[in-house]
Amino acid sequence: AASKTTAKFNENSSVELYYDNTERIRTTPTGAVVTGILTATSFSGGSGSTSSLDAGILDLKTGGNIRLRFASGGEAQFRGDTNPIASFDRGSANSTNVSWKYLGSPRGQVSSTSGEFRLTADGTIPMTFYSNSNERLRIASNGNVSIGNNPTVHSDTIFHVEKSSGETNVKFEGNDT
Repeated sequence: AASKTTAKFNENSSVELYYDNTERIRTTPTGAVVTGILTATSFSGGSGSTSSLDAGILDLKTGGNIRLRFASGGEAQFRGDTNPIASFDRGSANSTNVSWKYLGSPRGQVSSTSGEFRLTADGTIPMTFYSNSNERLRIASNGNVSIGNNPTVHSDTIFHVEKSSGETNVKFEGNDT
C-alpha cells in the first residue's frame, strides 16, 4: 500500500493537514489557508455573535488573485488581476457610491444622495455615450457638449451637432421661446 501523509507539524512554523495526500489546510502567521470547499455551520466573531463573520477584511480569490473584497466600513470591491475595477461604498449617511477605475486610476462614479442621482467623470476625462459601437455624445471636462456621428468637442464651441455627412443641423420646434 502507498504511504499517506495526513499531517505535517513544522517546528516553529506551519501545520499542514492532508486528505488523500493532498494538502487541504495550512496554518500561516496570520491565520490559515484552506484548499477546496470549507463548510461552516456557524461563525464566532469579536462580538460573540454566532450569526455573522467579523473579519475586518474578507477576500475571495481565484487563481491566487483577489476578485472580491469586503472591507471594513462597508466597501465592496470587484477586482481584475491586482487593482479594483469597481468599488461600492456607503459614502456618507446620505449617499451611496459606485466608483470605476482603470489600472487603479479613478475614471468615474455613479452616486445617489437624498436629493439627486449623479454620473461623474473624474479629472479631465470626457464623459462619452455610445450606441451601435459608435460614440454619439461627448461631454468634455470643461462642459462643452458634442452630439453626432463623430462627436468632437471643439475648443471654440460650447455645443456642437454634426451629421455623418459633415453638415451641422439643429432643429428646435415649439411655440415657447
